[in-house]
Amino acid sequence: MWLRVMRKGAAYLCPGMLLLAVAAMLSGDLPYREAAEPYPGSGTAVAYVVLSGVTWAAGALVLGGIVIVAVSSCPDRWGLLSASTYLVQRTVVASAALWFVGSVVTVPVSVAASSGVPVVKLIRSGIVFEVLPAVEEAYAWIVSAVCAAVVFLVTSPWPRWNPTVLAAIPACIGLMAVPVTGNVAQGPDHDIATTLAFGVYVPLAVLIGVRSLVGLRGMVRRTDADVTADTRARRRVVMVSLLAETVCLAAGLVLVLWLLAPGALLTESVYGRCCLAGGIVLVILMIADVRELRCGGAEITRLWSVLSCVGVAALVLVAAMVRLYTAPVLPRHEFSIWDVYLGYELPDPPSVLRMIGVVRFDFFLGTASLVLAALYLWGYLHLRRRGVHWPLNKLLWWLGGCVGLLMGTSSGLATYSSAMMSVHMGNHMLLNMYASVMLVLGSPVTLALRALPAMSRRQGLTGPREWVTSLMKAGFSRVVTHPAFTFIVFVASLYVVYFTPLWGMFAKYHWWHLFITIHFTVSGYLFFWTIIGDDPGPRELPHIARLGILLGAMPFHAFFGIAMMSLDSTIAADFYDRLRFDWLADRLHDQWVGGAIAWGMSEIPILIVAIALGVQWFRSDQRAAKRLDRWEDAGKTDDLDAYNRMLHEMKSSR
Repeated sequence: MWLRVMRKGAAYLCPGMLLLAVAAMLSGDLPYREAAEPYPGSGTAVAYVVLSGVTWAAGALVLGGIVIVAVSSCPDRWGLLSASTYLVQRTVVASAALWFVGSVVTVPVSVAASSGVPVVKLIRSGIVFEVLPAVEEAYAWIVSAVCAAVVFLVTSPWPRWNPTVLAAIPACIGLMAVPVTGNVAQGPDHDIATTLAFGVYVPLAVLIGVRSLVGLRGMVRRTDADVTADTRARRRVVMVSLLAETVCLAAGLVLVLWLLAPGALLTESVYGRCCLAGGIVLVILMIADVRELRCGGAEITRLWSVLSCVGVAALVLVAAMVRLYTAPVLPRHEFSIWDVYLGYELPDPPSVLRMIGVVRFDFFLGTASLVLAALYLWGYLHLRRRGVHWPLNKLLWWLGGCVGLLMGTSSGLATYSSAMMSVHMGNHMLLNMYASVMLVLGSPVTLALRALPAMSRRQGLTGPREWVTSLMKAGFSRVVTHPAFTFIVFVASLYVVYFTPLWGMFAKYHWWHLFITIHFTVSGYLFFWTIIGDDPGPRELPHIARLGILLGAMPFHAFFGIAMMSLDSTIAADFYDRLRFDWLADRLHDQWVGGAIAWGMSEIPILIVAIALGVQWFRSDQRAAKRLDRWEDAGKTDDLDAYNRMLHEMKSSR
């Protein structure tokens, strides 16, 4: 079966490569003339389009396979995949290897294409590594190669559910590395365009991967379960495809309107016509999915499979052409320093009203905060309808954390934080300590385990409740929730990000700000979860140890603020000195204010955490005392004492 599937994949790949090559040859030097860049020659131009298209499609196959494994598998108690999805997981491994090789090969080709030099001439000259630092896209392909290698190393040893599903994290990072360096990263409003790109390319990759695997036939065929489970698995795959198409179409429509020149039509440029063709393909695939679901999903029809193969080929071609051509809005725009470094202007100084009222919605993290709030509300109301009590204060804590995340990503606070170190430190404290603490106090995992229905293995599939339980027991979870790990990441991140060249190197890229936002929010959540988290986890610390961790982190955070206040030079001076404001005369003083904010604002959340820890400690002692009272009332204390003496004697005899 494996050889048969590989032959099908090869037969599917070769026409796709030919299609990409023909499209690149027909394009000629037009994309380079539109971008005012030197033409590297037809050989290099065609090679870059084919290599980048096939490599990104291989990454999409990885992500799509991971999604299929996640939603349509029923692993055993050791986490090993069922026979129905074993082949999909092995395809993920093979695709990751192809993704890695393709990314490595594409690095010098991307350098040559961006430099306007034939790739053979560039390699023979021996200056690839000298030119590479000036090509942002080459760095993106290096990141893609690293992520592909991580996916391969994680998934290749054993066909297990946990590592395969967790490999989706590096897969998404690797797939987004190249798109965020293209049209969306240039010009006015590139901060908003970058966040929209996540809503386009991640669902697009899922769609391409899922439909490719299902279109090759037999990839999700279940041989070890009854017809009912088989039908449910197919319906899940089709529903995932429909959801990906809907999100991709909606985000893509907004993004295309953003990147079109004012008053321009889609048909006026090659870029617009490619986007229009992609939208039509998505609509056709959506209609096919709806029809498939109405038929009951008992069997993937031949029409659905054929449309999958043709649609995937068209979408890969469209994605390659969209990355090749320049968005119409860019050549017609006169770039300013604000367009290059921020994407927007800040003519007025920050104020309380502007911090709240100036909204630049983050379509990635802002949407995530709204979705998290909606899911928690659904779980809360679901428990209420079942008559199960859930504390109102936990709901309020969670909603408060979601509001904090929304404010830290989509309000004026986020807008000014990219240009001012003082506001950035305030935003950092909001996400890293305030929002994280409130999210932890919401106990989302416990709510999910109570609200989500359990599914029996006899049903042939697992559900969201089983997914949450499995991930909480995974080895990865044991590592990232270990007190030593969370403490080091929480404390060291501040010094590594701001007291090394990292911030100065990447501050002008909006993807860096997204990464930093996610990193500090997640690291803060994990750190405070080890101290005051009520959710079940791999290990439970005694309260005295939790207090020790909290007290141990306090001086490091305070010292960071004091160290920043004591600096006599500006962090990321090359970046901040280019952003000159009439209302901001002294950058060093602004940095001093940022250090003071980092020092002073850290005390309040630590006080909240200390109070919450004290309350939890008190309640834990109360529960232990009541449990002992029940033992005494039942006359079982003698048995308990005898049992404890036996354990003590056994320990002493070793």
